[in-house]
Amino acid sequence: MTGADLVARVADLYPESPVILATGYAELPNGVGVGIQRLAKPFMQQQLNEALMTALGGEDT
Repeated sequence: MTGADLVARVADLYPESPVILATGYAELPNGVGVGIQRLAKPFMQQQLNEALMTALGGEDT
């Protein structure tokens, strides 16, 4: 199972759950990624914080 497959499965089972796909791939396969928040590897702590705040609907601090 790829990360994109996991995101799709989580979305099917828990549609209200926020998901961040952390990936080192520059491009996702066609049809993958619509509505998925993507965090490119490598990432810094601040980028992770921003992604988490966005996914959880909070404001950046």
